[in-house]
Amino acid sequence: MNYTKILSLFTGKTLHQVFYAESNYTDRDFDFGGFHLCDQAVLLRFSDGSWLNWIWIEEGKNGSPEYVLQAGDMRELLLEDEYTVLHDAHHSPAWKELMDHAFSDFGIRYLEKEDGNSFLLDITLYLGEKSVTIASIAEPQPDVLPELRQMNEEIGWTAIVFDLEILKKFQRGPFSKRKE
Repeated sequence: MNYTKILSLFTGKTLHQVFYAESNYTDRDFDFGGFHLCDQAVLLRFSDGSWLNWIWIEEGKNGSPEYVLQAGDMRELLLEDEYTVLHDAHHSPAWKELMDHAFSDFGIRYLEKEDGNSFLLDITLYLGEKSVTIASIAEPQPDVLPELRQMNEEIGWTAIVFDLEILKKFQRGPFSKRKE
């Protein structure tokens, strides 16, 4: 899939709202200071009404889990699953700093498997002078939160990272602009 083409559609658009889709068994907060955690999807709505979505797919290409980027309002489709709930995330302090800024650029990173398949691993979105990285990680250990002890490159959970020091600590970004 050509994610560069999808992300390019949003260049110049202003971020307006953010939602996280999570399983309704998740009873913990998503905000851990410099990062957020989400298990199903990150939905970004722009001021013109367009949507950019980072979505976990249980059976993607080759029948294995993966993340995909999709345009369009996916809320209704995600809520068809009785186990999914949406959380309004744009009121968090980290997202508030990015609201009403134009989406100016992006970076993309893929996980290359030994069998030759590649999967979307991380995207860095640049809004104004700031950035946020949406990264695929192994499921975090709830007993150590709010500390993030690892960011293993795995298709499992999503970390939304606002603090560049966290990314540097785990050598996960931020990623060069428009690198695919």
